[in-house]
Amino acid sequence: MSAFTRLYTNHSSDLSEWLQQVKPVLRVNENLQLSFLRATGLRASEGVAAFNLIIEYSKRGKLSEYLTETGVLEHFRFKETFIRGTKNCFVSVVPRELIAEIAKSEPVSYLAIIKRFQRKGMKSRIGELRDFYGTFMLSHGLLREEIDLLQGRVGKSIFARFYWSPSFAELQSRIKKALEKMRSEDL
Repeated sequence: MSAFTRLYTNHSSDLSEWLQQVKPVLRVNENLQLSFLRATGLRASEGVAAFNLIIEYSKRGKLSEYLTETGVLEHFRFKETFIRGTKNCFVSVVPRELIAEIAKSEPVSYLAIIKRFQRKGMKSRIGELRDFYGTFMLSHGLLREEIDLLQGRVGKSIFARFYWSPSFAELQSRIKKALEKMRSEDL
């Protein structure tokens, strides 16, 4: 019943409007964090960890240990942070421009963002960014299995675990195309 209620009362159509409303309330790096979450579909905690790792590794000149030349963040390299039993995160395809902005930014704190919302009497809809990402990618040609993989879920089916072998280069191309559409529509 709760899954139906969530689907039926979904307000993601005004999520873009909410992002515009919170923009003046948040610092530049915190707005970047929300853009990052929207573009990756990561959970808030994973997004903060990834965001801060991009900054840290960039400052140390070691971003290539986390980010591939083709724009894939390899979260699986940081098992203690991103591989946590049922809540995993393996990879994210991220636009280079967003990575460059984040690398020049300051670290973020999820708690600081929430406190800013509370002080202004605004509702936090950060969790909805993950839902939005999954729905957007599905409606722009990605398979459910591909979205599950990007959001850290590997299905329990025999097919998903042993036989499914997608072309990651082709998947990455489709993700980048969908992200460009997301950005051009200002979603």
